[in-house]
Amino acid sequence: MQPNAHIEQFKSDVASKLPGLVVLMNLADAKRRTCHLGYTVTDDDIEEFDTKLKSIANNAGVVSRISGVKWLALLPFEQLPLLQQLLDGFQKQQVIQIGWSCTGLLNCDKSKVERTVRATISRSIKCIYTTAKDATALSAVIEQLLANCYKVEPGEPIELSQIKGREGESWRCVSDYPSEDPFVPFVRGLDLIGMMATIVFTLAVAAAKAAVPMSASVALKSLRGEPLTSKCSDNMTPSRC
Repeated sequence: MQPNAHIEQFKSDVASKLPGLVVLMNLADAKRRTCHLGYTVTDDDIEEFDTKLKSIANNAGVVSRISGVKWLALLPFEQLPLLQQLLDGFQKQQVIQIGWSCTGLLNCDKSKVERTVRATISRSIKCIYTTAKDATALSAVIEQLLANCYKVEPGEPIELSQIKGREGESWRCVSDYPSEDPFVPFVRGLDLIGMMATIVFTLAVAAAKAAVPMSASVALKSLRGEPLTSKCSDNMTPSRC
């Protein structure tokens, strides 16, 4: 594990408060949520969870945000039910219109294709914990939590011993994407190499609806079916659109 000043400070802060529950939490699938809803929404999520987590830790525990969307906490054993209540209260779902849009230009001809679906985007926290008896075992405990956190389904605290050896989970915050892969007008099914076409992709992001030009090299990436855009219609949440 690479040195992390926040983790080192956490270890120093909790040394005198052990034994207790060492808990690692992170905002599940945060990069995808940010892609679809924008950085402002993610920043609000981080601030909200940070405030609520510190409120349950109070003076009896220690909370440290160790990276963008990850927290370490030391909590008394009896506060595990409060942690579950926190995770339950933080979960949220909203409906958005999501999909992709491609515009192709060939000489003077222009063509646009768009595919969208109605989907649910979820907000949830992954949470894994174990017991640390004293400061000598703390570093190893934190390393194990960090190494296994990706295996956890979000929404409930999971004890470390329950997921050792388990395969990673494939949970994602978005329920659906269009079934049809993105394609470029005028070049669908053809080799892009040598084509005398200018390809412009429009990425419509829910929080900003900003147009972003993309190169032909990125066009090849999009043809592999990776999600491109997210946007909300006027009559759908979130209201920021």
